[in-house]
Amino acid sequence: MANIKSKFIKSSVKFFSTRAFLILLGFCLVAISIFLWKTQETRNLAQIISSTESKARHYASETEIRYNNIYKSLGHLASRSASRGESDTAEWAKDAIYYIDTFTGIKSIAWVDETYHIRQIVPLQDNLPYMNQSASAFDGNPSDVNLWVPVYDGEEFKGYILGTIAIDIFISPVLSEINDDYMLQLSDEGIVIFTSANWKEPQEGFVVSKTITFENTTVLNLTFAPTGELLDSGIIAAKRTLFFSLLFSLITLIAVYFAQKYSAAAAISESHYRDLFDASQDAIFMSNRNGKFKDANPAAMKMVGYSLNELQQMGGDDLLAPTEILPSDTYSRMLAAGGAQEISLRHKDGQLIAVDLVLSPIREGETQKYVLAIARDITDRVKAEEEKRQMEARLRQAQKLESIGTLASGVAHEINNPIMGIMNYAQLIHDRIDPAEGRLREFSAGIIHETKRVAKIVHNLLTFSRQEKYAHSPARMIDIVEDTLTLIRTIIKKDQITLEVDIPDDLPTIKCRSQQIQQVLMNLLTNARDALNQRYPEYDPDKIVSVMTRLLEKDGRRWLRTTVEDHGVGVPEEVRERIFDPFFTTKDRAIGTGLGLSISLGIVQDHHGQLTLESEEGQPTRFHLDLPVDNGWDVG
Repeated sequence: MANIKSKFIKSSVKFFSTRAFLILLGFCLVAISIFLWKTQETRNLAQIISSTESKARHYASETEIRYNNIYKSLGHLASRSASRGESDTAEWAKDAIYYIDTFTGIKSIAWVDETYHIRQIVPLQDNLPYMNQSASAFDGNPSDVNLWVPVYDGEEFKGYILGTIAIDIFISPVLSEINDDYMLQLSDEGIVIFTSANWKEPQEGFVVSKTITFENTTVLNLTFAPTGELLDSGIIAAKRTLFFSLLFSLITLIAVYFAQKYSAAAAISESHYRDLFDASQDAIFMSNRNGKFKDANPAAMKMVGYSLNELQQMGGDDLLAPTEILPSDTYSRMLAAGGAQEISLRHKDGQLIAVDLVLSPIREGETQKYVLAIARDITDRVKAEEEKRQMEARLRQAQKLESIGTLASGVAHEINNPIMGIMNYAQLIHDRIDPAEGRLREFSAGIIHETKRVAKIVHNLLTFSRQEKYAHSPARMIDIVEDTLTLIRTIIKKDQITLEVDIPDDLPTIKCRSQQIQQVLMNLLTNARDALNQRYPEYDPDKIVSVMTRLLEKDGRRWLRTTVEDHGVGVPEEVRERIFDPFFTTKDRAIGTGLGLSISLGIVQDHHGQLTLESEEGQPTRFHLDLPVDNGWDVG
């Protein structure tokens, strides 16, 4: 899976770093720019059309209202004129002047009789030539609009009130609201009667036409359109958008081009880092500043037995062995120094793993974001070093024992000669004493007995310290036990320990190295003595050590079981599990080395035998030394 992911990343990086990608990106950016340009242009022109429609509707409505107001006012004047008659010229002129002053755009108001001749007109001074003339004289000016309002006196037709409107003045309030961005044109029955000063032929599709009506009759047509400059401004604004879009696209392409060099290198570097991360034989953990794991390589998951999901719910301290106690500043010192620290981790199944741990900070700028922990399994190395230390300790112990044996052998030889002299002189004295001197003969016999006992001890000491070869010889267990006791009996007696020995005389002989079995028994008896002294510093009736041997059968073979039992403090369970481990001891290091039982076990196993412990805390302790009667060795 990791290889597939890596190949995908590399192929993706290869594509995104090619010129083809840049060309494709450039094409897309240009297409987007054109789309934005046309969209902006369409939006701008649509806004202009909408504004033109709104303004045309507003101006047409306003013009229609003013036109209708003027027509209705002239109608009022016509009604009043009919009631007064032609004789009331002054009042009529006064009313006409009022309407001219009230409504902008009324150029003149005339009374036209039923013969279509002008009888009165206001203002008279400007229109005196038209008096008593045909009203058709007012039809010649295309810039004016004539409003004909009939005058009736009851059912009798009396003529018209003719209002002449100057369109340029009439439309001036509208023109004052229109800025230079729009054009206006008014027409009457297809004849153009007014155009704004900026009028040019409008662009097709942008012209709005509205009608001005009076009593459902069209009286004027209003044409409204945006100027070419306004349309150009909308188009130019859209082109400006196109320009900035293209400029942005160019900048983007340049940025992508330069980013490709770095992003491609970074992506490939990331891919290579991931390959190295996953392929590393060392365990690699990545955690945040709070110690929570964020990532781990396969070697790390294999080392501790947890999946990545499980590790991401854990912190670094969760993997430390229960016995691993680190000072609070350990991690900070390791990060600062960068050196390796030997610690123990705990596997998911509880097994301890010795590792060399190196911590390295991962920073973003000046901020430490993560911590990289690299752990190398050194369990085999630690075991090898431990075995080497044990071997060296055994060698030193063997050398020490050899030196002691050499010294003991020399001392025994030096003691043996004077003892033999004392024993011979005592025998001569004993032989020459008169039998009647019973008391003296008793003393001489005592000297002979004690010198013989000393001689036997010296003999056993010489035998114990002698370096044996690989030859084996038949031996009786009772002799081996007795020879051992001659060396330790005095010490046991001094400590006020009761010694009980129960070894039948008719037991079969065994093939063994007697001195090695004697060494095993010496170690077991010494441990029993120490346990009794720990529980009973002084004399006690229960301060007993016993040695017994019995014949038994196991698996169809005959065995001799020699049991050394003491009534000491017993052995706790946690000690029983490690009691045969090399260098494990509950005694002071100045007293014990922790090698006695380990060496004894090795000797017994070399004899194809078994050395077992039976004990509970506070109960008697029994060591069982089981040796096969026939271990298959050739007797040398």
